[in-house]
Amino acid sequence: MTAVVNALRRTPLFEVHRDLGAKFTPFGGWEMPVYYSGIIPEHMAVRNACGIFDVSHMCPISVEGPDALKVLQYICSNNVEKLGLRRVQYNLLCNERGGVVDDILLYRLGESKFIVVANASNAEKVKEWMERYRAPQMEITDLQPTHGIVSLQGPRCMDILRHMNWEGLQGLRKNDIHTVDFKGREMLVSRTGYTGSDGYEFLVPNEVAIDLWAALSKSGDGAIPSGLGARDSLRTEAGLPLYGHEYSDDLSPIGTPFSWAIKLDKGNFVGRDALRKEKEVGPKYTLVGFTSDSRSIPRAGQKVFRGEDLSGVGMGWVSSGTFSPVLSQAIGFAFLEGGGCPQETPIFIDVRGRAVRAIISTPPFVGKRL
Repeated sequence: MTAVVNALRRTPLFEVHRDLGAKFTPFGGWEMPVYYSGIIPEHMAVRNACGIFDVSHMCPISVEGPDALKVLQYICSNNVEKLGLRRVQYNLLCNERGGVVDDILLYRLGESKFIVVANASNAEKVKEWMERYRAPQMEITDLQPTHGIVSLQGPRCMDILRHMNWEGLQGLRKNDIHTVDFKGREMLVSRTGYTGSDGYEFLVPNEVAIDLWAALSKSGDGAIPSGLGARDSLRTEAGLPLYGHEYSDDLSPIGTPFSWAIKLDKGNFVGRDALRKEKEVGPKYTLVGFTSDSRSIPRAGQKVFRGEDLSGVGMGWVSSGTFSPVLSQAIGFAFLEGGGCPQETPIFIDVRGRAVRAIISTPPFVGKRL
């Protein structure tokens, strides 16, 4: 019997990326552009000018109805009741053990109308999680088959958007949401992003996604097509987590810099008891940032030691590591046992059998955190 091979999914902009000569990579079940001209020039375009990303692999899920707020307040770690209309909130979906099902963005479009944006690799898990807690007066709709997401990131975003003649965008604050008409279709625009630079993201109907990409690429001086490689180095510079690296089903977020998204005082929610207990006794692992002047870049999974002797069991592991084009040095995150280490503490990372020296440094390294 021949085994069935699962084909990678493609976004509505796949042909555009292929025509631009993108280098593709599998990511979360999708065939995604990792770079076009190169990771470093795309990274620097976002820091100095403007880059455009296809993030349609992210999964938007509509949640609405009289029970929507009650359910979201129960399954989310942040206080959804305090989320204003036409605003976006960073959130965690935790399991009963205090691990993370996924980290999400939550859009509030009305009193009882929300959109959850889940990570590509967790889309099915998040939909199943939400179905598990569905209430009678609540509708859950997967918007991914009908919509794409385009992200415009960089300090010159507004220079590009001014040419689009969309009213209401100039006054948007960080995490605000606005609705515009694009070629007769309603499109959501939020002042959000995951790069540490200023940015806007567009939830666009598939039918006009290619037109939107073309318009933003040609508007003004135009945005530079940018892939997942730059998106990863940008988010690491900004001190932002990636699921599967800084979060997992078995790792509590209490010991991370993102525990501000856990509101233990808001009332009961999934995972609250486990999270509260860990906060009282102290985290098993603490997530720290590090920098290194070594030409050998530490990578995820490599062990961390207190000294140059790599023969012991180690004190933790690297969760993310990359090269910072802005700082011209290696940066990353590492989970360390217990309460971690103070700023400027030297650590040593086993990079292919060689002890690479690094220094504990609090992120963000460059740009702004969420």
